[in-house]
Amino acid sequence: MRKTLIMALSMFIVMVFGVTMAAAAEKAMAMSMQGYIIDTKCATANKDKLAEFAPTHPKECAMLPDCHKSGYNIYSEGKLYKFDKKSSDKVYKFLEKADSKLHVKAEVIHEKGDMVKLVSIENAE
Repeated sequence: MRKTLIMALSMFIVMVFGVTMAAAAEKAMAMSMQGYIIDTKCATANKDKLAEFAPTHPKECAMLPDCHKSGYNIYSEGKLYKFDKKSSDKVYKFLEKADSKLHVKAEVIHEKGDMVKLVSIENAE
């Protein structure tokens, strides 16, 4: 009985420690960034001059059906980060607001490579 109780308690401690570490790892990957929303179609077409193009890319273009369908990215600090499908849908909903702009501050979770998941987005000041 005592061995069983000690074994169960040990397993509980290991489980709690594992969940805590996983939550801490996810939190550590969350980051804030400021940059420009750009659709994948236009980013690909302007990849050689993205630093100059991104700040001038019009919101109307980013909302065109083909551009929307291609998905969205954020160009920040000289690097292009791609939003996953669900995040791209959130970006589009943000862009539908009359006062939204392409120059934004975003809270994202960096997944792997250049892929990010959107947590929140707002106009940059």
